[in-house]
Amino acid sequence: MYVQQSYEVIRFVGQNGKFHIVMDYVEGDLLSTYLQKEKSMSKKNFLQIVSNIAKELEGLEKSSATEYIPYLTPFHIVVKEDQSVAFLKQTEKYNEKIEKIVDAFMPVDGNMNYFYSYGRILQFILAKIKLRPRMSKIEEYRIRRIISK
Repeated sequence: MYVQQSYEVIRFVGQNGKFHIVMDYVEGDLLSTYLQKEKSMSKKNFLQIVSNIAKELEGLEKSSATEYIPYLTPFHIVVKEDQSVAFLKQTEKYNEKIEKIVDAFMPVDGNMNYFYSYGRILQFILAKIKLRPRMSKIEEYRIRRIISK
């Protein structure tokens, strides 16, 4: 595999229907870097990654951790070797470096909408990689519906 880096991330631990915020360090690659290295991906890995992102988004929404993660881009998602994901703890210094990129993943009205960001991240992934095997028409339709919402 590739040399991975260590990142400070925010994890969400569910207990009795509530999610708690935990700071952690994980080894992995930013989603943007991971996609550059991979070039192609199996449908199984693709679906595993996007469902893991959705699960983390659920924890983010239920934990009200928006001050730690004000927006989400492929440059804020860490993919670990087992295809699980974590959200990068955003610092002011890091955010300044990618400020121009962030606008592409936020709604035009400027309000934070993680579901909008999720759809844009799906588009980003699909634009950067080649799926093996290709998606069926039904799968493409379902992904398009997710992105459009």
